Amino acid sequence: MISPAVITATSGGTMRYGLQVNALQENVEIIEDEIRGKLKKVESYQQFGDEEASTPGYYLALDVEIPEGVTVTTKVEGGTNPNYVDLTIDKFCVYRIKNTSQKIKIKTKKGEDNVEKTYSLAGLVLDGKVD
Repeated sequence: MISPAVITATSGGTMRYGLQVNALQENVEIIEDEIRGKLKKVESYQQFGDEEASTPGYYLALDVEIPEGVTVTTKVEGGTNPNYVDLTIDKFCVYRIKNTSQKIKIKTKKGEDNVEKTYSLAGLVLDGKVD
């Protein structure tokens, strides 16, 4: 049986789509099936690549360890893109987060064997967000 892919918070000095991760988040950690920490409000993230990137928002950067021969895909449950995105080549993802009721889904597949893990975002603080 295959194990779920291991995800980690991207380190602060790493560049992702033209911004350092420490401009996006701080103290992000994954504990079991919950992602915790603080997401900073980003006023514009032009290189993120979607039509909403020019509006203020919150972004979560995660890295994934992918063993050889394994495919890993991801999506945000409750996000704007209903499709899974392949992480196998880049081994990282930056997610646009709108609220902490959303969830991150990670699918790990090798041959016919696959497993899906869901991570809660309830432990995140969206800095400056007023509901």
